This record gives sequence, structure tokens and C-alpha cells, in this order.
Amino acid sequence: MAKKNNHEPLICAIDRFENGVAVLSFGHGQKLEIYKKFLPKDAKEGDVLHVEFLTAEQKTKRTKDLAKAMLDEIFKGS
Repeated sequence: MAKKNNHEPLICAIDRFENGVAVLSFGHGQKLEIYKKFLPKDAKEGDVLHVEFLTAEQKTKRTKDLAKAMLDEIFKGS
């Protein structure tokens, strides 16, 4: 599996929903508005979210590492 970043996770809470937009509340009064469609389908007001930003290269590596681990597991059992 890909190595995690060496920083604390970015954590926020869903403050409220307004017209299909979620208002996310971070520490120190910071807020971010994002379309609700980008959140998990079952997300609701008050839920805590972990936010992570990846470059395309990081996402590709993570996907390849996961696929390799799955194949290794499959072939180990045969």
C-alpha cells in the first residue's frame, strides 16, 4: 500500500446543507463550501470528515499499489 503523507489529517465537520451545497467547518472558524454530490451519500449534518488532497501521480501510485496487493493475495492462495 502507498505510504501515507507525514502530516496530521485535515478534519472538518459538516455544519449544514444549503441548496445542494455542504458547508464544512474546520478549526479556527474556517469554512469551505462544496457540492454535496462530492461527499459520501450517507453524509449528514454533524458528521466528521477526514480530508486528503492527492496529486494525480499520488492517486495513480496508490491505485497501482492496491491492485498489486490484491493480485499478490489472490495468487498466494492458489
